[in-house]
Amino acid sequence: MESRTLAALARAADVSFEWLATGSYGPSVPDDARYPSRARAVAAAHIVGYSEAAITAVRGVIDLPADPGVDYWLTLLRAKELEHRNAPRALPAPDELRG
Repeated sequence: MESRTLAALARAADVSFEWLATGSYGPSVPDDARYPSRARAVAAAHIVGYSEAAITAVRGVIDLPADPGVDYWLTLLRAKELEHRNAPRALPAPDELRG
């Protein structure tokens, strides 16, 4: 695969070029000082292709007294991803459908 294509894919997936090209290093996910296990869950969400809406929603959680652990974050990510996928989509106006 051409390096420009790999670079574009890495940017789109929010992973490092090195990781995509070689499998080494991890996704480029910032550390999370408040909830360290959330960073691992967010990295996994990027790898499996969760939506940015789901990831952003989970990153927005700041009211927990302690880090609940990676299983909690993964469960929350799955729930937010399902919400995002099942959210009603705006339909185009009838005049937009006419050619």
